[in-house]
Amino acid sequence: MRNRIAGFAGGAFLCLLFSSTASAEYLGDYAVGTDNICTVANGYQPSTGASFAIASVAVDVYKDDSDVQDNDSGLTISAFDSLTGAYMVCVDTSSDGTFYSAGSIFHVLVSVGTVDSVSVVGSELMTFSLAKGAAFARLGAPAGASVSEDVAAMKVDTAAILVDTGTTLDDFLDTEIADIRRAIGPATTTIATLASQTSFTLTAGSADDNAYNGWGLIVVDASSAVQTALGCVLDYTGSTKTVTLRSDPAIFTMATTDNVILLPSFCTTGVDVTTIETVDATDQLDAHAAAGLDAAGVRTAVGLATANLDTQLGAIDDFVDTEVAAILVDTGTTLDDFLDTEVAAILSDTNAILVDTGTTLDDFLDTEITALMNARTQLFPGGVDADSVLTADSGDTNTLVDTELTFAAAQDIDGVYVVRSDGQRCLVDSFVPATDTIEFGACTFTGAWSTQTYKLYPAGTQ
Repeated sequence: MRNRIAGFAGGAFLCLLFSSTASAEYLGDYAVGTDNICTVANGYQPSTGASFAIASVAVDVYKDDSDVQDNDSGLTISAFDSLTGAYMVCVDTSSDGTFYSAGSIFHVLVSVGTVDSVSVVGSELMTFSLAKGAAFARLGAPAGASVSEDVAAMKVDTAAILVDTGTTLDDFLDTEIADIRRAIGPATTTIATLASQTSFTLTAGSADDNAYNGWGLIVVDASSAVQTALGCVLDYTGSTKTVTLRSDPAIFTMATTDNVILLPSFCTTGVDVTTIETVDATDQLDAHAAAGLDAAGVRTAVGLATANLDTQLGAIDDFVDTEVAAILVDTGTTLDDFLDTEVAAILSDTNAILVDTGTTLDDFLDTEITALMNARTQLFPGGVDADSVLTADSGDTNTLVDTELTFAAAQDIDGVYVVRSDGQRCLVDSFVPATDTIEFGACTFTGAWSTQTYKLYPAGTQ
């Protein structure tokens, strides 16, 4: 396509100033059908570098890597603002939808022209593309002339929908907020009149009695907008919108026009011990919160008639004493008499047992002790007492003969020690009854037996 200098073409232009001898800068990616993609080209005199008019200039548009040119539609070139050597070059891609297609790159080159008799044919004036970038792939082709026009069309359609439904966005939000407020009660209102710090009327509120009983109530100071106080609604009268608080929050002095926020089911009507995690020693429960736990309530719960607990406990003690005494009288006895009688009966039975056995407790003990003593000293059969001094008839280093020993068997003195008067001792190993001979086995005595006496001791006593 070739287009020579023509009259100036008006419109919005995207322009770039560059030398006719330099490669053109890429102008950007445009939507298909964009008109007036423009740039400013300058001619410079080769010998001086000064701006210089281009003689008989013409331009062509090439697509991608093809040398096929577009026809003359949509391409204009004209002198720019009467500036020497300045020319405005513009392309209207809506002029030929087939040539100017999406996804292609276009180059505008000088096809005819000289500057001070030097040819500038082939100089690239500008390069651009149509719907080739990733943004166009994501958005797709606009339904209208451009994306912005599509957005504008959507706004028109949305406005039409709101008109058709007889509402607007503001109306819709107002309606929804009103529904929420009706569901939870008045989110905010103000104090209309104030009788005291625990009783006042609301500017707006439910017409039902007790509607806000147990609710929390936040009062915000109208003058400062930062001071707040929290109270609990004890009672509410719907006809007058009168609120009665359990107690004065005592944070600041509430007044008319102060803002009020109602919190559904924030407070309980009494003390629920399952919700109390910790109670500091300095915490106090007011009379209403502690309903049923005051002194009168406690007395009623346990059946006490008067206020003095000591008096009631004393009465209970006296009652018990009276009842026990009556029982003892009815049974014809007292506790002391009963115990005395029982102990006396036990003593009588014990004495009777001793009489029946012909003894007394002292005699019984003496007899038993004597028997034990005799059993301790009469340890050996054959009339030989322990600790008796005996005299040997004869003997040697490991035997002893004594005819006074009348043991019938060897085991009668098994485990017995023989202790001689000179201090020597040996454990009896065996006894021969036929010869009255004691044998000591490996144990030996020194010295003659004829001059020595001895004793027999059970094992473990010496």
